[in-house]
Amino acid sequence: CMRLLAVLISAVLLCCQTVQAQVRSYDEMIAAGELKVAVYKNFAPYSFDDAGQPRGVDVDLAEALAKALGVRMTLIWAPAGEKLDDDLRDYIWRASPLHDLQLADLMMRVPYDQDYARKRNELGELENSRVVMFGPYHN
Repeated sequence: CMRLLAVLISAVLLCCQTVQAQVRSYDEMIAAGELKVAVYKNFAPYSFDDAGQPRGVDVDLAEALAKALGVRMTLIWAPAGEKLDDDLRDYIWRASPLHDLQLADLMMRVPYDQDYARKRNELGELENSRVVMFGPYHN
């Protein structure tokens, strides 16, 4: 009786788990034929909607990158969070149910923060090792 109860509880828990978006590798992205790019919503001149058409410097750069990779580009509009951690978590690492669990392969115009990129934990390891910030691309 207890074993049956344990099996039933496990089955219910498995069925009720939230779906988690998965980070894709480069090979998976290429095989899918799609580059998912998150850009900040209403952030002219970098990314904005112009009568239903995505426009801006970041949109153009993302399209050029997708073309160079030979894949189509899917744009994910990202309202800015309160902190950089929120944006990266919601669109790059884990995805958020508040944003339809959309996970991007790349996020444009992330605020460049050297301290954030170089932050280390108490063991001296990079705390944000999955973040690669190569530098600001504007003055």
